[in-house]
Amino acid sequence: MKTVLPRTLSLLIFCFFLSVSANARFFSVKHSVNQSLTITAPANVMVNTDPFSNIATNVVLGTPLITDDISIVSITNNAPASYPIGITNITWTVIDNAGNLASATQTVTVSDKEKPVIGRMGEISVVNETGKCGATVALFIPYAYDNSGVVTVTNNAPAFFTVGSVKIIWTATDMYGNSDTSTQMITVIDNEFPTISIGNIQVLNDAGKCGAVVNLGTPKAFDNCGIASVTNNAPSFFPVGITLVKWVVRDIHNYTATTTQTVTITDTQKPTITAPSSKTITLLKGATVATTVNLGTPTTTDNCAVNSVTNNAPLNYPIGKTTVIWTVKDNSGNVANALQIVTVKAYTSGKNFSVSQSPAFTTKEIILEEQSEKLLLFIAPNPSAAYFRLKMESKCDLPINLIVLDATGRVMDARSKLAANSTVLIGQNYHAGTYFAEMIQGKQRTVVQLIKLK
Repeated sequence: MKTVLPRTLSLLIFCFFLSVSANARFFSVKHSVNQSLTITAPANVMVNTDPFSNIATNVVLGTPLITDDISIVSITNNAPASYPIGITNITWTVIDNAGNLASATQTVTVSDKEKPVIGRMGEISVVNETGKCGATVALFIPYAYDNSGVVTVTNNAPAFFTVGSVKIIWTATDMYGNSDTSTQMITVIDNEFPTISIGNIQVLNDAGKCGAVVNLGTPKAFDNCGIASVTNNAPSFFPVGITLVKWVVRDIHNYTATTTQTVTITDTQKPTITAPSSKTITLLKGATVATTVNLGTPTTTDNCAVNSVTNNAPLNYPIGKTTVIWTVKDNSGNVANALQIVTVKAYTSGKNFSVSQSPAFTTKEIILEEQSEKLLLFIAPNPSAAYFRLKMESKCDLPINLIVLDATGRVMDARSKLAANSTVLIGQNYHAGTYFAEMIQGKQRTVVQLIKLK
């Protein structure tokens, strides 16, 4: 038979029986008249804390199982109104009418399954530290809350942030292992340009060339993060003079810096000059000096370029030998000289001239170089107010080149590859004055003086 009495009445009866037992000394909780009284506590209970709290309330314990042959006086337990996190032991006690007492234990386990709450932090952007490819970033700890009241906040941030963006994770963990996370973006901007420097270069020209191949060297380049490339606009061959070379360094974040290197090539190589062949002049009858002599043109070369060709030729050449000094100067001021001998002979009745005595041609004496045995030249008329007919006679079949110069050395007419033993007309448009016609056939050369009348 099972009887459940009101809790207050049960307590009064319990106290009464205790008093009787104490006075009579024949009754104790360990000695029961009714040995069949038993109590089985309800099943153990496992619950979670209330939301946003570190306790559990309104826990349903259940009903114990009681067996007894006598009426039950009371059933009690020591359950609290709220349960802290952890294990709480609940003792159930039953007393029957005979004063028998039995008890059983029930456990209530309260678990904290509630995650902490962690705040979300805003993005941080900073520039790199000078000379470094990154920065140390001061981080502010986000707000965190947990129902248990104790929460630890950590992150996976590095001690030093390299240039770029990285997402760090903040983790809030309570004392029971519950955790929550939030992320924060940290960006370090490379705000530093690379540097580059290189010395100037001064070298001599390569032999025989108007410039040089130059080893520019390697510039000193630095960047806080890293260099992607170093380039320049240097030519493969530097001409004589000054060339400015632009160097460009580019870092891995596409920042660039430039510097200019001055490369100076000095030309110290002298030009070369070969004077015209020596001249032999026979004077006209009655003349004591030669006033006009066609010296010819020297042959010059230079590794770069000839700037000027001059000579010290006099206005008048006396009888005998005169040394003419030819001087060539290049654009760098280098100078070379060559000598030419001009020999003037006195008049000797014209036997040195190869001139036709035919009435169709002039019988005037003209200034000629000593004639070659293979190339003869006949002019008619000379002097002339209209034109000159040049008749060439040669024992050689090589073509003949003709050059006509005025008294100042200016070229008035030039014809090439004339047939040997041919006749040409020249001088129709010449002004009055003295001219020199030069015929070259292979290594043979003949010069005649032409006089144009008004």
